[in-house]
Amino acid sequence: MDQQALWLKTYQALLANPQNAGQMSNNPAMAAAFFQLLASQRPVAQVQNTEIKEEAALPKEPDALSRKRPAAIQELMQMKKKRLDGQGSKDNSPPNSPSPSSTHHETVSSTSDSGHHSESPEPQMTLPLVGICDDQEFTKVPGRLSLLSSATKHSVTVGEVRRRLNGPEAFNMSLLGAVLRRAKMPEKSQSLVSELEAVGLGIPRGRRRKANVTLFSAFTEAESLKLVEDFHAVAAECFPIEQLAAVALKQNLENREQLNQLRVTRNIIKTFTDLLSLDRSPVGASNPIPVFDPSLQDPMSNFSMLTHGFGTPAIAVAMKIFLRFIDSQIALLEK
Repeated sequence: MDQQALWLKTYQALLANPQNAGQMSNNPAMAAAFFQLLASQRPVAQVQNTEIKEEAALPKEPDALSRKRPAAIQELMQMKKKRLDGQGSKDNSPPNSPSPSSTHHETVSSTSDSGHHSESPEPQMTLPLVGICDDQEFTKVPGRLSLLSSATKHSVTVGEVRRRLNGPEAFNMSLLGAVLRRAKMPEKSQSLVSELEAVGLGIPRGRRRKANVTLFSAFTEAESLKLVEDFHAVAAECFPIEQLAAVALKQNLENREQLNQLRVTRNIIKTFTDLLSLDRSPVGASNPIPVFDPSLQDPMSNFSMLTHGFGTPAIAVAMKIFLRFIDSQIALLEK
């Protein structure tokens, strides 16, 4: 131990003053032992230096650092976990225990149009047939056009929801949720899916809407009918029919010929309005028996569904106003 200490002391002296290296040449044994000691000391120093560098390069993370996610993300993760657990329990259920409502099924298939959307067909979906009437109320929705001080809720029937899903518009989950005022949240969407399944309805995943969205798309059928009713009441009370008829007569010199033309025009308008009154398109809770041939009633029903029940009644109101205009002129000419 004393000799090694001496060698180590000599090594430190050499580091301090390189001129002392001459002592090594006078003592070969000391030189050999010195180099052996040097070889044994260098790896330890290198290992120690390496460990120090590694410890310096990889600082430890404080234990008190918070790794909690935001509350909203945690809630979404919990709901996703519950949904996956529910699906797993359904998959593990016995295959020979179907629910009572799945004894009969109807297959609803829909394909996207080739005009504005993808040409790939939509997946088919099997829906249970349950004893639900179309006139049964599905939910109530606040009106779009009502003022906040007089907002009223309009009833939405099962038949109306069916027309939104299976009609020409072919609503997807996003559009149906917008009409029914459902927030775009996972739990709200799942609740809507459950309500649809309870009445034998559903929406295929990945469905694309067929028709372009219009202002009518946001209306419920009850609100559309209320809009027609208010329009008719305001027009009947405030539209200046007689004044317009008097101005129209002043522009015609041959009154006798004008009277005959007005009578012919009146008959044409009356025929048109009578035909409109025979429209049996399903609206709201009504689903009357058709009068027209399907070649005519089907396009009429398609037009009614695209306007959510507003189209044909609104045209009928306009034709009645025009008929009053004709009748006012005839009355003035017959005086």
